[in-house]
Amino acid sequence: MEPQPQTKLITIIHFYYFKTLINSTVMNNKVKEVVNKLEELPKEERESFAAFVLEELESEERWSELFKKSGSVLTNLANEALTEYKSGKTKKLDQDKL
Repeated sequence: MEPQPQTKLITIIHFYYFKTLINSTVMNNKVKEVVNKLEELPKEERESFAAFVLEELESEERWSELFKKSGSVLTNLANEALTEYKSGKTKKLDQDKL
């Protein structure tokens, strides 16, 4: 799948942003190593890798948003489970019977 032009631009911006961070004392050695290895790859492979990383980061952001939105639902389920446990309505899990 060919990345969209705006994705390529974002990828390039991110790549050069990371490259400028290399000179920062905050940057750790592993990230420096990754960026240096990326520079050795052909442009097409760098863009493909960057697109993959961006997709993963966006996916993580989506999951975070979903969990934020479902916070009250999860809290209600947890409270319900605790109430059932305290009232003796739960059973100890037997892993051999799973």
